[in-house]
Amino acid sequence: MPLHQNPSMAEQKGFFRKEQPPPLQQNPEIAQRIRMLEERYSSVTNRLQLVEQNTLASQRKAHADIKAILEELTDIKKGMNDLQEKFLLLVRELQATAKKEELDVLAKYISYWEPLNFVTRSEVEKIVQEAVESTKFIYAQKRE
Repeated sequence: MPLHQNPSMAEQKGFFRKEQPPPLQQNPEIAQRIRMLEERYSSVTNRLQLVEQNTLASQRKAHADIKAILEELTDIKKGMNDLQEKFLLLVRELQATAKKEELDVLAKYISYWEPLNFVTRSEVEKIVQEAVESTKFIYAQKRE
């Protein structure tokens, strides 16, 4: 028997068959589940975009914070180097100053010399002038 005469074969091959509604219209429960899944997928996609945006914003902020911290660290290092140089200069200057033992030796010499008993130049000149005048006066009396 030819194929087109067998009604079961013709329906299977697509000859003159009835059109069936799409599968979603056949089962409304499946259509509802698919819509829910599509909404969930859309919601998850939106959340993922939001998370990505927040992550990028956080990454930019962290990068800016790290950059600021590195700049501050550089400034602190410069300050530390300046302080170290000043401390070294101070140590060199302190090494060049007199030590306590040296000051004690100077104090002993000063106490031996008693500088308060020294006379000034003007005092010596005054004493010499008085001595000269007194000798003139003595010579003048002897001549008379």
